[in-house]
Amino acid sequence: MNIRNTFTLWGPTSLAVLLAASLMSPAFAQSADEQADSANQEPVQELQAQENSQESPQAQAQEISIDAVDSASQIADQDELPRGHFRLPETGDVIGERYTVVVEDPKQTLIDIARRHNIGYEEIRMANPGVSLWVPGAGTEVVIPAQYILPPAPREGVVVNLSELRLYYYPADKPGIVETYPVSVGREEFATP
Repeated sequence: MNIRNTFTLWGPTSLAVLLAASLMSPAFAQSADEQADSANQEPVQELQAQENSQESPQAQAQEISIDAVDSASQIADQDELPRGHFRLPETGDVIGERYTVVVEDPKQTLIDIARRHNIGYEEIRMANPGVSLWVPGAGTEVVIPAQYILPPAPREGVVVNLSELRLYYYPADKPGIVETYPVSVGREEFATP
């Protein structure tokens, strides 16, 4: 079947709806043998579910307490800010901290690490002068320079520090928080570095 004829027949909207529906729930192809095996396993799974529902109250309480602990840890993690978000210091202008990570995946580049830690290209390059940008190598210790001095500007809205190549955003709906992002300089109608 020619894909061009299919596209014309269904149209772009129908294909988009079909794509969205296929992404909602995965579909797996099964051979006839696998289908027969899964049909035979359904009664066994129903019996196991009935046995599990007849567990002692102590076992159910233990499961509940484990779920409660997981929920509590998730709530505690909500107090922790995402990378690049900091609480404004009560005194001074320094936010964040400098730390190191060890490269575990040999296919990982220094730029991948910088992106994951919300660090710009120039920052990661200057903090790790002896490390290859494209092949840092497994086991290499990489410095993450995530400590910043807030620019001497009003702490509201967006502040761009061009010399540092960093944007600072002071959200009005989150007082006491500053978000910071690496930026780059490009020219109109040219590829951005």
